[in-house]
Amino acid sequence: MRPFFSQPWAYPIYGCIGASFGYWMQGVEHNQMRYLRETRDRLLEKRKRRAEREQGNIGNIGSELQKEQEGLFASPKA
Repeated sequence: MRPFFSQPWAYPIYGCIGASFGYWMQGVEHNQMRYLRETRDRLLEKRKRRAEREQGNIGNIGSELQKEQEGLFASPKA
């Protein structure tokens, strides 16, 4: 097998460069996983708050004024 470098002193430098790149990529992965974990937690908390809010609004379809209003987004009168 033919060597990559003609001088043997180049191998430790090549190894250091590869190790530093791996260390940097490990930091990138750590930051990405932290960001994804925070985003997931934020979304789960938002879903939980929404479910709690909707749990309390089951019978509430608006104020009396809103029930009697007509308009584009009003529900049809029965």
